[in-house]
Amino acid sequence: MPLNANDAASWQDREFIVDMLSTQLVRGRLALILGAGVSQPFGLPNWDALVNNMSEKVGEMKMPPDGDPILRASNIRNKYYPGQRKDFCNLVKDSLYKDFDLNFAALRSSEMLSAIGALAMASKRGSASTIVTFNFDDILERYLEYHGFSTNSVTASSHWASNNDITIYHPHGFLPSDDQKKLSSDVVLGSDEFWEIMSASDHNPWRNHLLAILSTHTCLFLGISGKDMHLHSLAQAVKKSHAVNRERMCRHSVLLTKSGSMDPELDGVLNGWGIAPFSLNEYSDIPHLLFEICQRASKK
Repeated sequence: MPLNANDAASWQDREFIVDMLSTQLVRGRLALILGAGVSQPFGLPNWDALVNNMSEKVGEMKMPPDGDPILRASNIRNKYYPGQRKDFCNLVKDSLYKDFDLNFAALRSSEMLSAIGALAMASKRGSASTIVTFNFDDILERYLEYHGFSTNSVTASSHWASNNDITIYHPHGFLPSDDQKKLSSDVVLGSDEFWEIMSASDHNPWRNHLLAILSTHTCLFLGISGKDMHLHSLAQAVKKSHAVNRERMCRHSVLLTKSGSMDPELDGVLNGWGIAPFSLNEYSDIPHLLFEICQRASKK
């Protein structure tokens, strides 16, 4: 039976995924949405480890295995940094780069960064030059700038358009390892900040901006567990507003994951929102898939 975009089974077929995403890349419709899994190979912590590093720096015990990092981060902010956004951002930055060693040889040898860079860099076959990252770090910017590309790190909801090669949106905040770059005035790390950025308010330009990106692109989610509460809030809203609703496609975006790592219940929820979880045998196969997309696009 021929594969088609309105058949849910097609979205579990590698050949279809590569062909569909490469077509969207050529059309300028592919956007990348990045999570902590992209940066962890370079020694940066996941959310639990980040909050444990913060706890250690303020003299608190580490979280229990079933602890909630969002609640712990809120408690640290309220207890030690009330009204001190800059100092809190510096705490998070120090905790983020605690075990990080900027090694350009490692950056150059990373297959994941190479594959993301290949998708993002300008080419006649199209580029995914719009990137949203829920991470605070500047690893991707450093990699792209090393290769001579100009990047625009958007750290505030109100910002100028730019003519840079690649725009990277940091809705949760930006804490660059490069001390020459300016830190965000605040970060989204505690429960209050999450609820604020997720609120469906006319006075929430970040939410409106992200919805515009997600509603007009096929998004490829990388390094995201699928449990991110901000992602869930956006996905629910995008379900009804996505441009794909005018076409015969039962899904509009893809979340790459490792086989067996996705909760079956979550799998069903994401599919219901129009996001197709696509499983690979190993995380190391993700870069290979991204290169396949680039190579297929170059032949279209």
